[in-house]
Amino acid sequence: MTKLSEAMLEVAKIITHVRTGTTTAYGTTTTMIDNTMTEPDDYWNGGYLWTMGLYDKEGVTPTDYVRSTGTVTFTPALLTSWASNMPYAIMGREYTRSQLVTAINQALADLGAYLVEIAYLTTVENQCDYNLPVSVTDVISVEIAQNTQEPYDYYEYYWWDEIHTTAYSILRLDYDHLPMPGYKIRIAYKLRPSALSVDYASLPPGVPLTRTSRCVTGAPCRARPASTSPSRPSGCTADGGRWPAGSFRRRNGRSRRSRSPRPAPARARPGAR
Repeated sequence: MTKLSEAMLEVAKIITHVRTGTTTAYGTTTTMIDNTMTEPDDYWNGGYLWTMGLYDKEGVTPTDYVRSTGTVTFTPALLTSWASNMPYAIMGREYTRSQLVTAINQALADLGAYLVEIAYLTTVENQCDYNLPVSVTDVISVEIAQNTQEPYDYYEYYWWDEIHTTAYSILRLDYDHLPMPGYKIRIAYKLRPSALSVDYASLPPGVPLTRTSRCVTGAPCRARPASTSPSRPSGCTADGGRWPAGSFRRRNGRSRRSRSPRPAPARARPGAR
């Protein structure tokens, strides 16, 4: 997954001057040396330095820069000293790390909820209710595996409902359409991203880095809002009983059970007024 530090670097490359290069000499846990730099003294002070060769793009804040030696002093201290010929990226103080992080979090919020799929439940004989993790809500689809091992070959299962309680949500399967026991249940649901703060935090899965960067820089990026689920009666009661036929409904509002066709309207007799 894309890390926050990677997103910060991509955004910085768009909105400000970012120098990428490799070190030319050994540094310390608080200094990095590249004597090919041409920027004036203190140019990088207060900016951000990505330690690409040490901690996978996690960064530190430059506090001093000397052009004559190409030495950048930074804080906090690293656990490992900089070696020679190691890649890095650095930006000046035009923008701060805090501004980049705030902009990225706002862009993620603008993108809206993203799709997540989990398959940790397994069908149990004659069981209707399955407890969902606390973070799972607004389920949009349920699939049942056709095989007990890979490839699972999931098929869409329509006879389900999501019941909300004060502590967690329950996935409730229709008593009259219970699947065979011992097969995985795959659930898709919408999840809104939480705010990121540390460099190694991961962006939501499936969110392209380029799209996040465009959002930060002002390009249109708003995603459709997460769909909400209409309130529907359950198809399986708490004691294992059943609701009347025709009471269980699909997400699109159509009945999950077959209904008798409506009678055709009576036709007027010829000559009737």
